[in-house]
Amino acid sequence: MGILGFIVKDNYKNPAKSSVARLTYPGAALQAKWKKRKNTDLLLLLTATPIISQWNTIANPEKYTQALYISECLDKFLITDYKDSEEYFVEALSKLEEIEYQKLNPLLPIIFLRQLCRIAGIAPTTIRKKSHDVFDLKEASWIPPEKSGELTLTKEISENWYKIFTETAPPIFSAEERRILLETMIKYVSIHHSPRFELKSPHVIMSLF
Repeated sequence: MGILGFIVKDNYKNPAKSSVARLTYPGAALQAKWKKRKNTDLLLLLTATPIISQWNTIANPEKYTQALYISECLDKFLITDYKDSEEYFVEALSKLEEIEYQKLNPLLPIIFLRQLCRIAGIAPTTIRKKSHDVFDLKEASWIPPEKSGELTLTKEISENWYKIFTETAPPIFSAEERRILLETMIKYVSIHHSPRFELKSPHVIMSLF
């Protein structure tokens, strides 16, 4: 069905019961129930209940920034892939729950973007002819180092890319390695999915690395 838009009434007389106020938080999610009106294409919204409490997310600046990042990425991908939105929403909700209920994971922004690439069908190949091959962002493939171009990653960064896209449990990277991984993955997405894939939150996230 794709994306649906609703007008949600607010209980302005009792702020404690307000659902709309909760929607102002990054990554806010509602469980909605609706029914189709007779003789019209309009839908009637019956209930709208917040899914995640988000109290821990709001109280922690690093978690809050990660939730903002999830929202931004989701918005950018849905501009192109709005008809296939369910997988994106499921993945986003899973990461928002992790942010709220689990210990802060510095790799979460990178892992989330990796998953979105897989859903969008633009995940880079992990097949390389030789172990010393390097990854080229433009070609989305592994090439010999001697054929490196302007958008070819260094050997070290290429190896980290390989680890991210092949290992279920990625190893622990340094703050600088995480920063470079996120920057190069955003560049990759801007080439192969959305030319305007520019995010504000990664700049904040990178300052926290």
